[in-house]
Amino acid sequence: MNSTNQSSTHSIEGHYTRECGQQRIEDVIAQLDRIKLEVQRYAGRYTEAQDDAERAKVLNWTIHHITTNLMSNIRIDLLADSQAQLTKIKSV
Repeated sequence: MNSTNQSSTHSIEGHYTRECGQQRIEDVIAQLDRIKLEVQRYAGRYTEAQDDAERAKVLNWTIHHITTNLMSNIRIDLLADSQAQLTKIKSV
């Protein structure tokens, strides 16, 4: 492979890697938006609760939702993969 082809290949790989990183950030934003909507739904249920026992249950559901869905669905592993790939490419 000559120097021009190698440079072009690095440029294409770099572009793809940067695009992939951007997409993964957008995926995180979308997931955070979904989680926010669910927490807002819980906020509505909290407001409509008849008593403090029901409000406590809603708070428990909210805590459970955040702790079980937030970190696992954000896919930090994919963000880390993109970060690692970006450190490997040669800047173009």
